Amino acid sequence: MPSPPDPTSPRAGFAWKFPSTVALVLVLSAIAWWGHVATTSHQPVRPQLLCQGYSACSADGYPTHGYPRHLSSSYWGSVPGDSCTNYVAYVERMGQVVVDGAVERGELGNAATWAARASSHGIIVRSSPSVGSVAQWDAGSPGVGPLGHVGIVEAVSHGGTVLEVSEQDILGRTDGFAWVRLVRGQPGPGGQSWPDAFLVFPTL
Repeated sequence: MPSPPDPTSPRAGFAWKFPSTVALVLVLSAIAWWGHVATTSHQPVRPQLLCQGYSACSADGYPTHGYPRHLSSSYWGSVPGDSCTNYVAYVERMGQVVVDGAVERGELGNAATWAARASSHGIIVRSSPSVGSVAQWDAGSPGVGPLGHVGIVEAVSHGGTVLEVSEQDILGRTDGFAWVRLVRGQPGPGGQSWPDAFLVFPTL
């Protein structure tokens, strides 16, 4: 039968210590990994101005939906150019929504009145967001001004409590265009509040 290693031998010391050293390294690595997972998975999501300006947003992967090439035209009776209602009407038309002649002529009015007038034109008004819906703010809502505001809901996460919205004509941003992240219950960039309603237009 082989004799046990001589504990005074350097090689024997390495043989006996090596397994425990590996085990210790594995345990420490596992602790570090779990700590990283716990830290990253529980980091709070905060409101954020994701981009501003047509060129900067496009370069960062945030679409403008081609609006810069069409902003000189009026959609649904809105003022052309740097106009939140004109931008939203353009994007919704690109999405092949179906609206009646009154909406085409501007019956929805300023952004503040869109939700109140929508239902009579077959447009669904909801309190919860969905991708592609129109976020709507009432007159005087924090961060949006006296005529209200509308934007396009581009992404929804965290059980509907976090949104990404593309929007035009707010807070004097570059080209008037921006993408923002909004979190329910927290003031957004420039004090922008959570939307008051979400409009879902019928599609073809």
